[in-house]
Amino acid sequence: MSEGDSRRKIGAQVTAKACHVVHLSECARRHGALRTTKVVVGTVVEVNNTRKAPNNRVSTFITADFDIGGGSRQTFQTGPVDSTIQSRSTNTGSRQADTDLAVPEQEEGEAVLQETSPDEELEFPAQPMMEIGIAAGEQVAGPTAQVATQVWGVEDASFVMAHETKWYADEQATLIDINGSVQSKQFGINTPIGDLLGPDSDIDGKYSRLQYFLLMFPPDQLSAMCQQTNVQLAQQNKHYMSTGELLRFFGILILATKFEFSSRSQLWSTTAPSKYIPAPAFGKTGMSRQRFDDLWRNIRWSNQCPERPEGMSSHTFRWQLVDDFVERYNNHRANTFKPSHLICVDKSMSRWYGQGGNG
Repeated sequence: MSEGDSRRKIGAQVTAKACHVVHLSECARRHGALRTTKVVVGTVVEVNNTRKAPNNRVSTFITADFDIGGGSRQTFQTGPVDSTIQSRSTNTGSRQADTDLAVPEQEEGEAVLQETSPDEELEFPAQPMMEIGIAAGEQVAGPTAQVATQVWGVEDASFVMAHETKWYADEQATLIDINGSVQSKQFGINTPIGDLLGPDSDIDGKYSRLQYFLLMFPPDQLSAMCQQTNVQLAQQNKHYMSTGELLRFFGILILATKFEFSSRSQLWSTTAPSKYIPAPAFGKTGMSRQRFDDLWRNIRWSNQCPERPEGMSSHTFRWQLVDDFVERYNNHRANTFKPSHLICVDKSMSRWYGQGGNG
């Protein structure tokens, strides 16, 4: 290696692709679509020159610490890979590997690398160099967050670096209203007679579960579903469906979630699957299996044109199967439901696996 090569100095900065530092699966989790192109910065911590006695040739190895959100140590290859590569790995909590990657042997004093500035990106082999220990079932530990202090000029303020983003630990800041003060209020639902039901407003159990369901479900949706489903039933010479039968159908759907079954017919079985589990016997609900199947095949939630009109896209035509129901439900909630002052962000508890990752 050339004496003037900045990479041979301890403390110098070097760059490497993240997939050469940690396993590709970890790169996919952290960087998503950038898993094969993401570049990380490392600091040289050790430079070793080894000399082979038979021909007096020298090989140079550089060890660098790369910051990927936690302590990760990986031997850095300084030149083209020789035909023989020896590797070994260790695991000490975070992913830590020392791999002997040899550069072509050279006579003493012969330089095999060009002069390189600290900001110049180094060349890497086409194949990832970090397949160490995976075949043997090694577990890849998650990165450890780095904690920094003295942020915003506040004494002992701290943050963690994760995914190239600073996350601050401030219990008081989480209680500050971003868009100003918001008055605290409880959620509630208006009844048809003007009462407002909220937390602890029905401790005596005045309302049944069915009545709560009817408070939340749009009344005009029940009528529309009966009308449109009866059109389908009439075409097959089936009995008309009443609003009460539709509610019974909903109840059976909810009850079915309490059972494990491979086909719907098992729900009407009167034979217990074991002495510890009673038979479902859904016939006791007052609806036969045949009637349930008739409603299942002909139930309609929204009005859809018999044929797709010219100029209408196929996905718009398919959405007609639920469009009316969604509109009625949203209108009913807007008119009767009173939300509280709290907001819950959707999917706020889902783990992020990167763009293109599997979650």
